[in-house]
Amino acid sequence: MLDVNTTMLISAPPAEVWRAITDLGGHDAWNPLMRRFSGGLEPGGRIRFSIRLGPVWLPVSARVMTVDAERELRWAGPALSAAHPLARGEHWFRLSADADGGTRFDHGERWSGLVPRALWRVIGPPLHEGYEAMNRALARRVQAG
Repeated sequence: MLDVNTTMLISAPPAEVWRAITDLGGHDAWNPLMRRFSGGLEPGGRIRFSIRLGPVWLPVSARVMTVDAERELRWAGPALSAAHPLARGEHWFRLSADADGGTRFDHGERWSGLVPRALWRVIGPPLHEGYEAMNRALARRVQAG
């Protein structure tokens, strides 16, 4: 398995962080990694969006797996299971309250399939950089109110 794991402490309560990440229409205003969301966040539902890989925006279609309010949001893609031998990613956001009233934000993805394995040296570093950039943008968004 090929993983991207990031963690950030955000000086805002989990409810505010949750509102920002689940407001799919609002991502275009602040998210440098994922934009143009459509669909709904119900388990089993389908979402579509674009993800930035270096200078390129790639379309993604995924199935929502977990929606646990203010705790975890998880999806896996592509939604078409026939493509899973080629590439599959399971993306997550996990939120937990810290002792200071802020949020520990864990954000990552587990990749499998032929394409990620073959290209990981090329796509792994920009993916990790993109996830970190999104985390920082999210923190700015919710801390600004």
